[in-house]
Amino acid sequence: MRRKTVHVAALFCLITLFAGSSAIARVKKEDSPAPKSKSKVQTTVPAQKSRHIEQRLRKALGATEEQWKSIGPQVMKVDALVQQLEEHRMPGMKGERKGYLAAPAGQPTPLCRATAALQKSLADPTASPDVIKAQVAAVRLERENVYKELRVARAELRQVLNERQQDQALLMGLLE
Repeated sequence: MRRKTVHVAALFCLITLFAGSSAIARVKKEDSPAPKSKSKVQTTVPAQKSRHIEQRLRKALGATEEQWKSIGPQVMKVDALVQQLEEHRMPGMKGERKGYLAAPAGQPTPLCRATAALQKSLADPTASPDVIKAQVAAVRLERENVYKELRVARAELRQVLNERQQDQALLMGLLE
């Protein structure tokens, strides 16, 4: 008799445990937020991305709307050039900012085109060394052009920012 009671009690515990765990799972499923779909991120319009980035930069620099009207274009130009160089250093990396303002939509920058051509040649085992050398030279030339443009843009930006904004821009990688 005692053995039967123990078996019934054990069976009751198992049933209770199973029922409780399924109820908890249902509650967790109802409470959890809907999974974020990757398609939302991928369908974000570049203009929306640039506006979002622009707002973050303005806030980080502590600029008022009025100040941003005068410094915003220079800040965004420097940021686009910095991003262009970062994309060149890490080709194929994906992220929120990849290509968001480096060039108008659908138009890769000269540096991007030169880098893509070099990558294609390096992936082709039959590519001649002369072709690869020429493409390396093209990448170096385009990178130097971007660096020159960035130096000029940074100098212009330094002139319109106050000291505190310059310090913040330095931390953000906009100035050196």
